[in-house]
Amino acid sequence: MQKHISFMILVLLLFVATSVFAWSGKVVNVSEGDIVKVDRVDSGGQIKVRFAGIDSPERLQAYGLEARNYVAGLIIGKTVEVETVGRDRDGRTVAYIWLDGKEINLKIVAAGYAWLYRQYAPTLERRAAKYHNAEASARIRQAGLWQDHEPEPPWQWRQAHRLSRKKGVATSSSDVVVGSYHGDIETRIFHKPGCEFYDCKYCSEGFSSRKKAFRAGFLPCKVCNP
Repeated sequence: MQKHISFMILVLLLFVATSVFAWSGKVVNVSEGDIVKVDRVDSGGQIKVRFAGIDSPERLQAYGLEARNYVAGLIIGKTVEVETVGRDRDGRTVAYIWLDGKEINLKIVAAGYAWLYRQYAPTLERRAAKYHNAEASARIRQAGLWQDHEPEPPWQWRQAHRLSRKKGVATSSSDVVVGSYHGDIETRIFHKPGCEFYDCKYCSEGFSSRKKAFRAGFLPCKVCNP
């Protein structure tokens, strides 16, 4: 009898501990493929949530807009469960998001709109294995961003852009801008070689084709009409 009571107390404690870190809310905004804003149903306010364990393309990267739109199509306006695991350096809540019993973080990776963020991979082995398998499957199927043969991971993209800013945005440097077309990250206009604005101050994004520039949300320059 005593053992049974002890077991029940342990279950209750685990339930309470879990409930402290889990809450519900309505998704009111999707800013990127791995960042959303959730309005808590308990009147806790609107919380910016960073998806745990994954890394989607940045908004200015190829497939950045597609990743955002995919996630918006899944959960915008929906009431979700938020499984909090911590906070990031920017103070955002880091969490796994659930909808109708499905883990949305995993679903994004499986659809090819995020990498498994290996530096911050899930700590549970079973969960980590699911994410590895989902990414491998997306690669094989060439789903989402894996349509590109060598997509640039967002953590590498961010590092390159941090370096470019420290250098005063030396955009003509081949280690920062790679591709025939140069995109201005301020105006989101792209240019072709020979254009007077090709090496502008903020032309720190490179594209190998017009199609990839459009995918990243850039518009053609009216001067050079790339």
